[in-house]
Amino acid sequence: MNRLKEKTNKSFNIWSSLIISLLANLPIMDIALKRNDEMHIEHKVHEAFNPAGIFADMLTQLILSFVFAYFLINFLQKNKWTLNLYKLTFWKTIFTTILLYFFFIGLLIFLSSFFIDNISFVISSVITRGILILIASIFLSNYIKIQEHRKQIFIHNTILKQQNLNSQIEVLKNQLNPHFFFNALNTLSWLIEEDKEKSQIYLHKLSFLLRSSIEIQKKILVPLETELELADAYMHLLSIRFGEKIIYKKQNINILNSEIPPMSLQTLLENAIKHNIVSEEFPLTISINQSEDLAYISVINNYMIKKDSQGSGIGLKNLNDRYKVISGKEIKIKSDKKTFEVVLPLIIKNDKVLNN
Repeated sequence: MNRLKEKTNKSFNIWSSLIISLLANLPIMDIALKRNDEMHIEHKVHEAFNPAGIFADMLTQLILSFVFAYFLINFLQKNKWTLNLYKLTFWKTIFTTILLYFFFIGLLIFLSSFFIDNISFVISSVITRGILILIASIFLSNYIKIQEHRKQIFIHNTILKQQNLNSQIEVLKNQLNPHFFFNALNTLSWLIEEDKEKSQIYLHKLSFLLRSSIEIQKKILVPLETELELADAYMHLLSIRFGEKIIYKKQNINILNSEIPPMSLQTLLENAIKHNIVSEEFPLTISINQSEDLAYISVINNYMIKKDSQGSGIGLKNLNDRYKVISGKEIKIKSDKKTFEVVLPLIIKNDKVLNN
């Protein structure tokens, strides 16, 4: 990555130096050529302005201007200086830049003397050219520094944002685990007293579910297929306890290329069991359905709320918060006198705010 950045910066500096060199030299070249034409017309041609000498001088100045601009831009870029009169680095940079400027001016005048006999004709243009290149190089190097600083701030903020999102998700996940373990242990305790054979089967299924849930808790998103397998395992545990008091169905399920936050379906299944009556007279029907456009999956249960049900709603709130953090989407809750439905948006792979 650093090599690519250096290569990009080098290419940018080369092209910038070339443009600065051309812009600084072309107007002065044009003035010199017009002056030469005027002297020809007035029959006052000085040998200093012979075409070959002018061309050689201009080419030399163009090349040296490019080298000066390139060297100056690189020097100012790499030198960590700021516009602070109280810092030594500022004065060191100014002093070095002035030395470079006078070296450039002196070298240009010296080389021009090989092509032009009367060097006084080009001194003013050389000084002007040097000032233009100096100003342009300082401006450009500062512009590059500002852009790099902004980019670093953006990258830093992005990293902090991702770390913050990860922290939020971990907090929300940790709030889910105690609730799940508490319910599972209560059920196991009840089964041990009621039916030891069923309690052994339940314990085996529970260990599988716990191992799987621990593995997926490390992830931000899991395939819908994995989440449905865990939902099936969880409902199998409930069927051991409640028998025909619970009816579990899945309809119109298409698992292709869809993801979901881990433990989402189990949270909704737990919520349905916790707040509704489960009896032979009033069996609880829980259905997992996928929308026709395959964009949503919902958990629906018949509405038979317990009289003493006083839920805090933390399960649904945490689930909604996780969705907002991960995908920017929210869950939908639909309720009437007969049914209670929670709709979860499905997240297409690679279409999310936060990647694993």
